Amino acid sequence: MPLNTRMAGQATFRFVMDGNPGPVITINSPGYQTLDAGTFTLDANSYHPVRLEFLTGSMNIDYWTN
Repeated sequence: MPLNTRMAGQATFRFVMDGNPGPVITINSPGYQTLDAGTFTLDANSYHPVRLEFLTGSMNIDYWTN
């Protein structure tokens, strides 16, 4: 499942799904932009814990979607 997010700021972050970390993403933008946040393999019709790890800096997150 590809994961996309819309964010603005100066930071590094990553999504973690089911305990599996995605790629570290660097954002350096004063305006909102849509980013590819990695691809995750998930079982259908079940719940999955999602964690957003902010590694450095600060940012605003508008949304994430698959």
